[in-house]
Amino acid sequence: SRADVVAVAQSLGRGLVVEPFLQSAVLAMRLMAACGRPANLAPLLAGEKRLAVAWADPPPDREPLRWQQTGGTILLNGCKTFVIQAIGVEQFIALCLAPHDFAAFLMDSNQPGLERTDYRLVDGSIASEFRFSDVVVPADARLDISLSNWEEAKAWADLTACGEMVGILGRLLNETAEYLRTRRQFGVAIGSFQALQHKMARMLIDYEKGQALLSRAAATGDENDWARDTVACKTFLSRTALGIAEGCTQLHGGMGITDELFVGHALKKLLVLRA
Repeated sequence: SRADVVAVAQSLGRGLVVEPFLQSAVLAMRLMAACGRPANLAPLLAGEKRLAVAWADPPPDREPLRWQQTGGTILLNGCKTFVIQAIGVEQFIALCLAPHDFAAFLMDSNQPGLERTDYRLVDGSIASEFRFSDVVVPADARLDISLSNWEEAKAWADLTACGEMVGILGRLLNETAEYLRTRRQFGVAIGSFQALQHKMARMLIDYEKGQALLSRAAATGDENDWARDTVACKTFLSRTALGIAEGCTQLHGGMGITDELFVGHALKKLLVLRA
């Protein structure tokens, strides 16, 4: 259920756990379930296999992925970027997102004509860019997935990202409050300064709003309503989570950007989850 996914995501967020939960266990799993290929689900469910999903189109200076069918084969050309945790996967799902040309393909990562370039994201994780140069795949590589199937799977992924963000923010605020109680300046704890108390109160209010929106999206029964509520939650958290993380970093001072503390790592992770 959505509530179960959110509960797991919040726990992963609190620990900044580096696992392919969002990409493989949620996004790829929803896509494979929608296309009716149960044989592909068993190894994913058992954790024996993971799938990457190449869905993000590149900047305008590079061609997005496009396909054309000739006889019993399909020809792919173009580019996909921001493919998270693609290193080491044997297969991945590639999506052409143009509404008139939508298609999804299950592909081998060592396909001839496919080139992968890896790069680091701001949080230290690795994303990849795939370039397709006359990549030929059989017609049965195309998955029976519609644009609405993709939109639903993307909503599940956004909900998972929101869960991670709320988990991160909860720990951020707890650790910042503890720091304000123990850090002393001018002979008193800095948490006794009224300006810092007001800043913490504002951040806590925003956190509670985000948590309420997340609970609403996870609990809504109607299929249309939960997707709409997820959009509202993601929009709100994408704006406020960064402000909370920056505020917590500021309250920690120079210590907030050191590798020894959770705060700086959390800020970087939130930057990625917003995307």
